[in-house]
Amino acid sequence: MAKLFVLFISSVGGLLAADYFVTGFSITHDPVPFVIVALIFTVLQLILRPILKFIFMPFILLTLGLFTLVLNALLLGLLDFLSSNLTIEGLEALLFGTLIMTAAHFLASVLWYPSKKDN
Repeated sequence: MAKLFVLFISSVGGLLAADYFVTGFSITHDPVPFVIVALIFTVLQLILRPILKFIFMPFILLTLGLFTLVLNALLLGLLDFLSSNLTIEGLEALLFGTLIMTAAHFLASVLWYPSKKDN
């Protein structure tokens, strides 16, 4: 349950940051449609991302994990396709939006699950 909460909050933050910083990346600011878009992205991250990571594991290993950015871009593009409340115009907006979303998820996971060091 905590993973779902962290993933949802980081999706909200990442979508807002991408909307603010990336030209060509726009999302509605109405509360209910925005939450629905964030929920859809959270569900895609929870269900589809592990399947894609399993399928593309050789590419992920070969590129030392950088192929996960491609998978994140695929999921963000799919979110754009599924939701009329999100508009991504062009490959450049998709690339920078993906980088921001990935950074938001990484930051949330680091802050929520800090490493346990033996003292």
